[in-house]
Amino acid sequence: MTHQDVLRRLQEGNRRFVADSAIYPRLTSDRREELRSQGQDPIATVIACSDSRVPVEHIFDKGMGDLFTIRVAGNIAGSTQIGTVEFSLSALGVPLIVVLGHDDCGAVKASVDEVEASGHLLRLIRVIHPVTEMVRHEYPNLSREELIPRVINENVFLTIESLITGSNMIAEAVRKKKVRIVGAVFDIASGKVTWMGDHPDQRAFLKQKKLPLRYRIGRHSSVEEDIVE
Repeated sequence: MTHQDVLRRLQEGNRRFVADSAIYPRLTSDRREELRSQGQDPIATVIACSDSRVPVEHIFDKGMGDLFTIRVAGNIAGSTQIGTVEFSLSALGVPLIVVLGHDDCGAVKASVDEVEASGHLLRLIRVIHPVTEMVRHEYPNLSREELIPRVINENVFLTIESLITGSNMIAEAVRKKKVRIVGAVFDIASGKVTWMGDHPDQRAFLKQKKLPLRYRIGRHSSVEEDIVE
């Protein structure tokens, strides 16, 4: 399938999820045996937060073997997450990568609230912190409640940036249009996924002209309802 086909299937699945009309496909014993004997062939890679309120396969009404899912608090992309995405490209040939943020994200709120942390948790929060500071700089009058959703959106784009600038393999696959990377944000209460599209500075990244965060902040205030082309 093309990335447009995959994206359409994810959007359709999410609409079923929101409407409480999910069909919960490919969860039978026959499907399990098929996957065991024939191996996996997922249609997309999804980097999502580990939050228990974000059940990725259910959100898109998909079953076993449909999605190659990477979950980490704050849906960030460090070396292990980037390596896992590289595996999904080289071994599985997925045509679409989705970076999925969500509202009420604890990792983002920890960065905004500057909570005390230590060890590896502190290192995780620090990945998000530059985005938080840039949003604060550009919008100094925002309340905490207004700041958090903007940081959540920007953090999705930061992860896309990390994937493209942190991996020659991923950058080359995007450049050759073997894969598309899109951002999205899940609303816990409604169940709806809002699609944000490609990183707006993707062309610059692919030309190895990495842009500072300050340049990017404020360019993603609107998101698209449907980004199928």
